[in-house]
Amino acid sequence: MQHYYVNKEARPDGRHEVHVPRCIHLPEANSRIYLGAFASSGEALRQAKAHYEDSGGCRWCCEEARVE
Repeated sequence: MQHYYVNKEARPDGRHEVHVPRCIHLPEANSRIYLGAFASSGEALRQAKAHYEDSGGCRWCCEEARVE
């Protein structure tokens, strides 16, 4: 199980990125929402979409959950 977070601040294209704790692009604690522990980033992405419909995986840590 891996822990996941979603960035509260959207990228310039409007997407909110999902990250794991070890990611170098993980936002500061006050700029992220803890999503929980999941077996896959796809599960975390579904949870992130409950907060921000336009969510996607970080290209550095959650590539398999990226939405183009």
